[in-house]
Amino acid sequence: INVSVGGYYMMYPNPTSGTIYVTEKVVSENISEGVTSLNIINVDYEVYSVTNNKLVLEGKLDLKSKLIDLNKLSNGNYILRIKTPNDMFESHK
Repeated sequence: INVSVGGYYMMYPNPTSGTIYVTEKVVSENISEGVTSLNIINVDYEVYSVTNNKLVLEGKLDLKSKLIDLNKLSNGNYILRIKTPNDMFESHK
């Protein structure tokens, strides 16, 4: 399973065999926006199939456990969208 994400968060491993871990990414652009540590619990996420752009999984990510279980998804390419501190979803293909 290949998943893409970028911006405020980092995820690994990519590709994955089923579980991905998400951590906050504090980079210079975020610091200039006043974001130095996200410390967010229960962040909304969505997983879309690249093939048909269909929502296949959604939930809340607890950044303390930092994992999303993708084991129920079939092999393929997916886009992970995670809500940012400014209430927008970041998604990257």
